[in-house]
Amino acid sequence: MSTARKGGGAKKKSSDEAKTVDDPKSEDISANGDKMSSRGEEVTPPKPPSAGFTTREGANKLLNLALKGEWQGVEAVIKQLEKAVANANDDAKQPLANVLDFGTGMTPLMMAVKENKTNIIDRLIELGSDVGARSNDNYNVLHIAAMFSREDVVKLLLTKRGIDPYSTGGTRLQTPVHLVASRQTGTATSILRTLLAAAGKDIRLKQDGVNLVIIIVEEPVV
Repeated sequence: MSTARKGGGAKKKSSDEAKTVDDPKSEDISANGDKMSSRGEEVTPPKPPSAGFTTREGANKLLNLALKGEWQGVEAVIKQLEKAVANANDDAKQPLANVLDFGTGMTPLMMAVKENKTNIIDRLIELGSDVGARSNDNYNVLHIAAMFSREDVVKLLLTKRGIDPYSTGGTRLQTPVHLVASRQTGTATSILRTLLAAAGKDIRLKQDGVNLVIIIVEEPVV
């Protein structure tokens, strides 16, 4: 009986020794500070969550977050993209160029305009979101801002290169002036004055190649 117990103990000891030698979780520190396994192999540390971030992945993530209306998440990804492009080559400076929802044609910039997110519009443009892009309904960002009576956004967009207050959109080829004039909102008059100040007092819309619709504001544009 005592011999059997002795043999069992020897077997257990041998097993423990093998585990100590072969278990890669057993680590030491090398002379240069790197972690080493008990077999002398360098242990690769896990990558931090931000490692491997690419502008393409970030752009797609931003689009998906914008589609869901998760604007805090959008701002977080914008920060990541801004940091990534700061050290990128010229080809990667505009990661949001041509990024859109294929179902609607809406870009992240269009979604931000619709939701009145003035605080990120400049940043989205800097990252390559095109102010002249068209949705599947043939509207650009200025049309969308006018349709949803986004006064601050309209004023901001009118300062950007590539914004055309005379541009027509939609199936009826309406200008931003026509679109805002059709809205019954308290800010419509103010937006209308802003647009007319940028585009001129008379805005003409040609429909079906025949009719001209002329909108004239009697009050002086200030």
